[in-house]
Amino acid sequence: MASNTLTPKPENHNSPGAEHPASGIPILPHLELDPPPTDTRATSDQLRTPALKGCRLPPRTIELKLIIPPNLLTCSADLRILPSLYSSQKEKDKVTFRSHVYRFVRFLNHNVIESETLQFIRHNDASCCWLLSENGILNELKMNHVGVLIKGWTWIPDNLDNLYSCRCGLSCLWTKSPVLLDKPDALLFETTTPPSRRRKGDPLRVYMDLEAGRKRSGFEDIFISYHAKDDVQSTYAGGLFHNNRNYYLSSYKNNETLVYWSSSRCLPERNKLAKTILGLLSHHSFGKCLNNVGGLDMALSLYPECTKDPNSAPKWWDHLHCAMSHYKFVLAIENTYTQSYVTEKLFYALDSGAVPIYFGAPNVMDFVPPHSIIDGSKFKSMEELADYVKALANDPVGYAEYHAWRRCGVVGNYGDTRATSLDTLPCRLCEAVSRRAGRDATAR
Repeated sequence: MASNTLTPKPENHNSPGAEHPASGIPILPHLELDPPPTDTRATSDQLRTPALKGCRLPPRTIELKLIIPPNLLTCSADLRILPSLYSSQKEKDKVTFRSHVYRFVRFLNHNVIESETLQFIRHNDASCCWLLSENGILNELKMNHVGVLIKGWTWIPDNLDNLYSCRCGLSCLWTKSPVLLDKPDALLFETTTPPSRRRKGDPLRVYMDLEAGRKRSGFEDIFISYHAKDDVQSTYAGGLFHNNRNYYLSSYKNNETLVYWSSSRCLPERNKLAKTILGLLSHHSFGKCLNNVGGLDMALSLYPECTKDPNSAPKWWDHLHCAMSHYKFVLAIENTYTQSYVTEKLFYALDSGAVPIYFGAPNVMDFVPPHSIIDGSKFKSMEELADYVKALANDPVGYAEYHAWRRCGVVGNYGDTRATSLDTLPCRLCEAVSRRAGRDATAR
């Protein structure tokens, strides 16, 4: 059976480094394709394995259908392939390319795995930098510098304000200060509605909604949400959702009290579910809902080492990770069960070193490391779930398997989750603004 590899035709005049006699543009090898391989991309079910056997996930086939614009031929461009092989071994992913301009593309194999991102890059001219969008169309960055001004109140942390050096030589100023940015290329709205009309020369209107409803304003040029199908995605993973936290993590796990739970928004359905499962397991319940530790902010009484600043009044978010880290399991229940709506409740638990017991997004496995969480929806009853948790707590090897991914770094779909978090939003939004030409974009 033929292998699905890209091989150059044996044409001497098209050897790498040769130049077209008229244009001087390097002529690269023609490429032949074997029949497209069967798609072997790892699915959520494949990642839900009994144990993580090493750090390499099944190889995935990427089939790319690119439209490469004619003016790309003026760029000294390389196609950088970052294959989906989560391994330090030098292995090549099988890639299928379908395009009529093979000869103008140089393939480079990279073994440092970051994501399934493909980029066209011209190193000497940022205006000739191309980024592959999700629909397979190459988009040119039309601006070298983009300024985004945050309008109105927002929960976005102030320490996100900064000047960023992004891909392809793009710089990005993200700020809440109109003094620092008097002529922004884009305005970002979250709690207020963008202007209903935009004239040419006005900043692009960006609207962000990370709530489960994910509602557009109807007046935005760019929409940010937690969902990958929207213009720009921002997941709840990453460090910026953990500001001002005490990152002390306990090496001791409480064997008498298995589960940590904390909630101060006592939604009826969530409370009912929590009461059922917690009634079957030993637990500490902090916060206002189902509190069983003697009052609010009792975590510092139980774990004084979690105090961040003994001279200031304690706040629950200061010691959240530290308190969680004393427990083998953390119960994480979303406010709403919505596709792709995976919030900080889950990522807090993962980052604290606990195993989350999760109820929420049906496709949660698309966002987390393999074999890292207990998906409560997969059990026939709460009793069956509780029995599993108890057995796991008494099985050192089985419990350790839920932490095996930590030895491997950011693996599987979790890499994409972290790469599209709030931490990276400034550069990714500035790229989107640049592709639309900012103030020079067509009026709407």
